[in-house]
Order: sequence, then structure tokens, then C-alpha cells
Amino acid sequence: MLGIALLSQLLSAQVPDTTIIRSVREDLARAPLEVFGKDTGRATVGDVALLDIDGDGTPEAFVAIHPTFRKTPTVVVYKYLPAGPPHRLFEALAPGRIGHFSGRLTDAHSLGRAMDMTIGRVPNPLENFKFVTSLGGRGSSVVRYPTFYHIEIRDASVNYVDLSDRKVSGDATTCAGLDFSPVDGLVSGRLVGDTAHRYLVALTAKDIAIYRFDGIGVWDMLLMQTWMRDRPKSATGVVTAADDQVSLVMRDGTTVPLEAP
Repeated sequence: MLGIALLSQLLSAQVPDTTIIRSVREDLARAPLEVFGKDTGRATVGDVALLDIDGDGTPEAFVAIHPTFRKTPTVVVYKYLPAGPPHRLFEALAPGRIGHFSGRLTDAHSLGRAMDMTIGRVPNPLENFKFVTSLGGRGSSVVRYPTFYHIEIRDASVNYVDLSDRKVSGDATTCAGLDFSPVDGLVSGRLVGDTAHRYLVALTAKDIAIYRFDGIGVWDMLLMQTWMRDRPKSATGVVTAADDQVSLVMRDGTTVPLEAP
């Protein structure tokens, strides 16, 4: 007789990809990311990449977001739940470098819904976890930069983005001019030289961001490794081929397979 855990995995593995993608799109329409009282944004959904990062047989959905507010994550992550709406994870992503990319986005600071808090010293992982989850438990979203935290109150979405590994001015204490990079393409698949793992790859304005995940931790934190490469000027897109190989699409129509880190 099959064990309950194994039976659950066999049943969940039968969920069509189209069902998962449709469910997360419906959830984003039902529970939008950008709600600040009457100042509701109109973030739109881009690519959806599926990747099983917790090993339960059902892929998580990574959804590219085109925001109207500056600190909206550009990739949110969902876990599919057969018995109800999909679960949006607390941790989200903002692939690529940070900097001035657009002056058209609305700033939550101008609404009185955000503040920046300077870090006196670099917190250790446990201190950061306690601080971020404490704020999340009280309804605050958090972006962690190397030298400060950006904290804001959204009415319908609480999330955490860790950018402590990104380059910013050494004395930066506010998020002015530190926009997230637009995501031009988002796919999952295999990379040349690694037959053991599947990766998430985001093509941003200036970078290729590569993620390898080792699971989902407590408080929906992502267990991951991240690599960043410069985007070739002739790269126009990113695709996953029929053999599950991720490649860059070049301006002349050719494709260039991506190598594993």
C-alpha cells in the first residue's frame, strides 16, 4: 500500500502546468501586489517559469512582474495547493543589478507608506531573520540592502527581498535611485555542464541572473545560490528548448546555450 507522502507526490505530479500557471495568474488578479489604500498599482504579469524547488513533485511558479511601484518584487514565487488557492511565498526576487532604470514608477515614500532604516552594523543571518520576520508578521514588506533596510506597508501583499549582495554606493542610506532592474525574460531549465540540477534564469536590463535552489526554509525563505553575468548587448531574449536547455536568443536569430556556474 502506498504511503500517504508518496501518494500525495504521485497525485500532485499529475497537475498540468497550464493549471498551475492559470491559478497563479488568477491569484494575482484576486490579490494584487500593489495596494496602498486608494493608491492601487497596476502591476502586470510577464513570464511564468515552473521549477520544483522543494522536491515534492509539483513545481513552484516563478512569476515575472512589471510593476508600477518602485519596490514591488520583479519575481514572486508561488507554491501550488490542489485544495485551495496557490500560496505566495514571503520571499520574492529582484534579479539583476539595482540602479536608475525608470522615472515613471511611483514611490511608496511619497505616500507616507515607507521608510529607510540604516544598519548600524551588518546583522548576522539569525538577526536578519528575526528582524525581517518580525516586520513581516506585523504586515510590513522589507527590502534588505547592504547598508540599510527599506520598509513599507502594503495592504494586500507582504514580502521580503534580499539585495544584500548587490553593489550600492558605500554610504547609501536611502533607496533613492536604487530601482529594481526590469525583467525581460524568465525561464527554467538545464545549463551546459550540469546534469544534476535545473536552474531559474532571468534576463534583465543589463544582466543574466542565474538561481539554483535547495528548498524552501521556515517563513517561506528561499534556500538558494545566485550568480550574475553581464547581458550581451546582442541578446534579445532567453528560451528553454525542447531538450530543457536554456539558451540566449541573439539579435541575428541564433541561440547560445548557457553554461552552468
